[in-house]
Amino acid sequence: MLEKKTEQAVHLLKSGEFEKALKALTSLIEEYGSSADLLSYRGTVLLNMKRKREALNDFDRSVDLDPGYSYRYASRAFAKDALGDLAGAIADYEKAIELDPDDAIAHNNLGLLVEKSGNQTKAK
Repeated sequence: MLEKKTEQAVHLLKSGEFEKALKALTSLIEEYGSSADLLSYRGTVLLNMKRKREALNDFDRSVDLDPGYSYRYASRAFAKDALGDLAGAIADYEKAIELDPDDAIAHNNLGLLVEKSGNQTKAK
């Protein structure tokens, strides 16, 4: 049942129906408890709704629950960058790459942030 409801909530997220996705994911978290996946999905919804601080809170909790999955750090890095925490975002992308050295998107995003920080040589 949880899997089916999660799929429906993710479909709402992908369809851009953020209010409905937020309500569905919050309901799932209340009913089934916090999981790294549910918190990550809800963080993504909140970030799309420009509720950056709340999104970061969900990404923080997602990382705490599943610290071995690189995507958790990459998601949190995106939120940190949106909040202006460049150093925190860079550190999270570095951790994501440490966990998954083949993640081309994390490498690209890290390079962009390092460049943004003014270190052109290191960015390349």
